[in-house]
Amino acid sequence: MTESPLESWDLLPGTLVEIRRSGRAVRTGRVDAVTVNADVLWLSANGSHPRRLFEKAEGYEVWPRRRTEPSAGGGQPLA
Repeated sequence: MTESPLESWDLLPGTLVEIRRSGRAVRTGRVDAVTVNADVLWLSANGSHPRRLFEKAEGYEVWPRRRTEPSAGGGQPLA
């Protein structure tokens, strides 16, 4: 099965994800919160990397991560 970006962000709090923009991984982490309209989400703080907001309107995509996969960048920004 080919993975694809998650279109619906509303059920993602607590989920481990990878954030991509223009086909490039930006950051991995656990979703902390999602707005009511599900167009904005926050990734939890991880070590020295603060909680961060991502918006669909800015071209960000959310991709699923499996717990067994190594985390790209260890939850740190990749760009």
